[in-house]
Amino acid sequence: MEITLHQYLKDSTRENHSAAESHPFQGSLANGKLPLSAYTDYLQQLQAMHSAYETKLLQATEHDAHLKNVMRPEYYQTEFLDRDLQALHSGPAAPLPCIIDFVASKNFDRNPVSMLGILYVLLGAKHGGKFIAHSVKQAYEFKDGGYTYFSPYGENFRELWQQFTASLNSLNLTQQERDSVLQAASDTFDIFGKIGQEVWRKMEVSAASVQQK
Repeated sequence: MEITLHQYLKDSTRENHSAAESHPFQGSLANGKLPLSAYTDYLQQLQAMHSAYETKLLQATEHDAHLKNVMRPEYYQTEFLDRDLQALHSGPAAPLPCIIDFVASKNFDRNPVSMLGILYVLLGAKHGGKFIAHSVKQAYEFKDGGYTYFSPYGENFRELWQQFTASLNSLNLTQQERDSVLQAASDTFDIFGKIGQEVWRKMEVSAASVQQK
């Protein structure tokens, strides 16, 4: 029996997932120990990534049968980041070069089904996101926003995730298409790691500059 697409992605991205979470940035984020400015920078870069990706995803879904079978309006997450940035009295920022390269390198037009690998990671991140939401809400004393992106679905997330993975598993994909979904998922874990590293580097540079004054 062929392994399901969900299990294939889960098993094959374990190392990428672990690598993305191994940087000190992720630990500081999860524990609410980032300076608020660094936290805001991170949300801005996630907003840039989501916005670029979801614009292409929305366009591709109109023409691709596989995407039509999976996509639901609630899977789009840019609006959550927009709200959080508004609560932080901030807005969009120019994307990091690694984000520009990530979106540009995917060839979505030629292989739209691969976009599901990115969505697999972005939705799956909500499993741990509820703990981040709790930590940052307490750490920064957020009231009605600033943390929504990490846990936007509340008690509905389990049902939403099961719906999503069931849709993935129902797709009749070739091995080449499955591999393209896997590659996109792996690359998405990697880009999360790169964004965190860049925000961390900027934070360290800023801290060093303050100490020298």
